[in-house]
Amino acid sequence: MRFGVVVTDDDPLWGGEKGVGDYIIKRFEGRNSSRDEFTAIHGVSGQLPDKKDIITYDGFIFTGSHHSVNDDSPWMRRLEVFIRNAYQTSQEFGRPRMVGICFGHQLIAKALGGHIGGNPDKKFNFGSIDINVDEGFLSNDFATQVSFKKRRKSSITMMKFHGECVLEAPKIARLIGSSEQCKNEILMYGNTVLTTQGHPEYTKNVMALTNSKIMSRIGRLDEDEIKRNLDQIVNDDAENCTDMVNAFLHHMPLSINDRMSNLAITGKNQKKNATSKRAMFKRTETIAA
Repeated sequence: MRFGVVVTDDDPLWGGEKGVGDYIIKRFEGRNSSRDEFTAIHGVSGQLPDKKDIITYDGFIFTGSHHSVNDDSPWMRRLEVFIRNAYQTSQEFGRPRMVGICFGHQLIAKALGGHIGGNPDKKFNFGSIDINVDEGFLSNDFATQVSFKKRRKSSITMMKFHGECVLEAPKIARLIGSSEQCKNEILMYGNTVLTTQGHPEYTKNVMALTNSKIMSRIGRLDEDEIKRNLDQIVNDDAENCTDMVNAFLHHMPLSINDRMSNLAITGKNQKKNATSKRAMFKRTETIAA
């Protein structure tokens, strides 16, 4: 299967877009099949796939970022158009699946009509958080493939690293998970888009080795707060959260041939409908004469 990792972060502490892309690919590559193909797409500085090529991907992962979606930079506006095109394609053909993480979660929400703003508690959320999820969420086919270590009913733990969140979800979104810090923690759009405010791809080591340095640089928390938050991180569900996202990306796949056949059928039907309409107009003109 073919997946695109749309990199939205160019932070030098991560090694720029290349470093972020390499990390995400390393986290997901090989979890399902050695035949999976993950390709980094540099969303900040690179070129996005054309609209006609979206159908050739089985899924996209939109990464986190140190940028704010409210910066409204030209590259973000291009991504919003791309997201709307990919979403439309996914609704028509069941693919590509889309996963949004943190910034990606927010950007997808914004592109589809949501509102993003500062965290309600006015704090930068750094650490791990328990998320209360919809009772039916963990019984979804893709979620049942994952054995969560924490057995508390309808709750999962995820890494958090954000100063903004989705304050108002798009009308087409379904609320899946909430926490005491953020109402719209996990959203789904139909059956093809899953987005999380938290980071299902992060582990405690990443939070300590890289993200703590970013926290020190931006100064939103002092060193004692950073250390205290790191000490309180619960890492039980880290691998399971990554596996859950991976299972979602692979859930109910349609082959490229199937999707291209659907496109061909759609094109034929559109042509047939147009021919029928022309014939109807001719009959109407004949009767009127």
